[in-house]
Amino acid sequence: MDFQTRFATEDDCREYLFDCRWPDGFICPGCGGRSAGQATRRNL
Repeated sequence: MDFQTRFATEDDCREYLFDCRWPDGFICPGCGGRSAGQATRRNL
């Protein structure tokens, strides 16, 4: 599969990386919680 086709949008990239990092779904390493929020803006 062509890279541009597989990762046509930022959402496609984000979903792929999320699935690679947490193949069984997100689990917080601190508390074990399964819900996650997404930061929409970061001040660096």
